[in-house]
Amino acid sequence: MAKLRVMSNFHTLQGDFPGMGEIELVKYPQDEVGWKDRFRLFFKSFKCDYLLVMYEFPTLLLFGLLKIILPFHKCRLVSVDTILNTPRGFAQKLMHPLKVLALKKVHLHLMFFHNTSGLTRVYKIHPSRFRYIPFKINSYEKAISTESTDEGFVFTGGVSRRDYDTFVEAIQGLDFPIKMIAGDPELLEHHGSLPLNVDRLPENVELFTDFNPGRFSKFMASARVIVLPIREDFLGGAGISVYLEAMAYRKCVIVTRGPGNEGLLNNDEAIIVPASDPIAMREAIRRAYTDDEYRKGFGERGYQYAISLGGEDKLIENCAEVLFDDFAGRSARSSNTPQQVS
Repeated sequence: MAKLRVMSNFHTLQGDFPGMGEIELVKYPQDEVGWKDRFRLFFKSFKCDYLLVMYEFPTLLLFGLLKIILPFHKCRLVSVDTILNTPRGFAQKLMHPLKVLALKKVHLHLMFFHNTSGLTRVYKIHPSRFRYIPFKINSYEKAISTESTDEGFVFTGGVSRRDYDTFVEAIQGLDFPIKMIAGDPELLEHHGSLPLNVDRLPENVELFTDFNPGRFSKFMASARVIVLPIREDFLGGAGISVYLEAMAYRKCVIVTRGPGNEGLLNNDEAIIVPASDPIAMREAIRRAYTDDEYRKGFGERGYQYAISLGGEDKLIENCAEVLFDDFAGRSARSSNTPQQVS
């Protein structure tokens, strides 16, 4: 059985994995890391087989560039849920070639969605470097044990890559009560969402700009319908964690079509509408809100899909499986390489 030494910010990625092997964990900090510490961690990673990190693109950028300078660094870089935007503005376009160069040193990208063509097109990441792994329900035990109610309102929320202008246009003329947690303008901009024009909000919308996770989950568990408007030009899987949590509450989810659901959901688990199409979104909201049998059917099918993905333990197992498979593949290729005879 293989034994791997892995540096990761998944601190449960350690111990025995039956049928696969053993992982010795070197902990990568889960809190914010400064550049000085990143340099220290890079040299510590010399003794590791893999570095596997989630939501740590600055680390991948630095490590990738350092591996160009130090090609004898053999620790393979693995990114979980690589989040990259289409470069906009002078500063982003100036940094873009540097990012492309550093990403060539990332060995694998573990993605929660299938359609990675945008990342290949914009960042030149070869398709062979992507591996799909299912995401999980955040706070799995809490989500499946939380009582779900119907208080008769439509809910939308989140800050990552949202297109709230399309949502606001869609709800014009609908008199259903609506609750919205969108964060403040700076938070939306930081997470790549389009600006929200609050002056266009109808009177039936209750807006919350302080992003409170407890309130967010409470609203989802008590909403009638949940709507996720994702911006059309996003390259990744925005909205996945939110729609999975919503499905764990047996809610009917309406989401705009994009990489975050293509090949994952169809019109059995969620109502999928074209991106940037307020008319299609309006009709989807209207029918889901007023047709009980239609709405509850999506809620039940979405629930069955979400719980099949499991929680944190399943995600860790999936990550470990990819590492062991990759290690076994490399070992096999190495053993098949002809040895020079002197």
